[in-house]
Amino acid sequence: MPESTGSRRIASLRLEANHAAMAALGEFSRGFVLGAGPSAAASVADRMELAVHELAVNVADHAYAGRSGPLAVHLRWDGLAVTAELVDAGSAFDPASATDPDLDHPRVDGYGLFLVRALVDDLVYRRDDNRNHWTISINIGEPATPAQKED
Repeated sequence: MPESTGSRRIASLRLEANHAAMAALGEFSRGFVLGAGPSAAASVADRMELAVHELAVNVADHAYAGRSGPLAVHLRWDGLAVTAELVDAGSAFDPASATDPDLDHPRVDGYGLFLVRALVDDLVYRRDDNRNHWTISINIGEPATPAQKED
């Protein structure tokens, strides 16, 4: 259940990273964004839902190599951006090793990370304590000026 404090809203979901869980994950991320406030338009909800879905499918298919494993999804809205962090205990990944697909020569797979990068404003991967941490953000407001930040 989302928790709100002032203009900040957070929510977390823990599930098994497998294809059967993807519908629940989509509902969770989309519902969170739509409930964040009037500045979080449906287009932001669409982008976040698809980006979270693509990362979660990559976790299921690659980090866990098709086996089911734990996945935690943490969502945050601070009035300026919606951020999702996906944390799993699967195999490590080097995002620099993922090249963009050749769109002139279509193939069945290899579009997930490419699509995520196109959907979000910020993408960060780190490996910490034998866990993968994927953090994605979509900006929905204007950045605060230094004077606004001090208020």
